[in-house]
Amino acid sequence: MLCAYLHCGAGRRMPLAAAGGKERFMLGIQDKWVFLGYALSVAGMLLCVVYGIATWNRGAEPVRQEDVAWAQEEKEDGE
Repeated sequence: MLCAYLHCGAGRRMPLAAAGGKERFMLGIQDKWVFLGYALSVAGMLLCVVYGIATWNRGAEPVRQEDVAWAQEEKEDGE
């Protein structure tokens, strides 16, 4: 067996390298669910960046006459 096992407090086992006793996990991520959380966070961030770039110069929707009339009514009611 290439790995020795260290018993952790919560009943989990953490593999250790045979030489040096360092963890054999990349970036200290020991669980697939933790990795999934990080991966989904990065994917969500990238999705937001792509959406922002795609809609960066999109113009505003045109102003309709009914919107102008409604705004005028609201302005008059407030005075």
